Order: sequence, then C-alpha cells, then structure tokens
Amino acid sequence: MRSDKEALQDWIDQLEQILSQLDSINADIAAIHVDIAIVELCQIADVKRASGATKAA
Repeated sequence: MRSDKEALQDWIDQLEQILSQLDSINADIAAIHVDIAIVELCQIADVKRASGATKAA
C-alpha cells in the first residue's frame, strides 16, 4: 500500500505538468490556482519545491 506522502507527491507531479501546459498556452489565472495548489500540497506532504520539481524534506 502506498503512503499518503507518495500519493501527495504524485498529485504534485501531475499538477506541475498541468502548470507547465497552462503556462505554454498563457492561461494565467488557471496557472495561478494550480501553482497555489502545488504549494499547499507541498506543505501538507512536507516536501520542498525547487524550480518546478519537489524534493522530500
């Protein structure tokens, strides 16, 4: 069974990909919301986000 932290990391990774796609089509407002979600998930998962990638804290 996967840990909650691993599941959150998967969500963060998927959101990072979505954010990249939103940036490429200039969907600024949506990108801001996705970025906020990534930051909040990183806090919950206790991981540090470094330039579009996350690292375990």
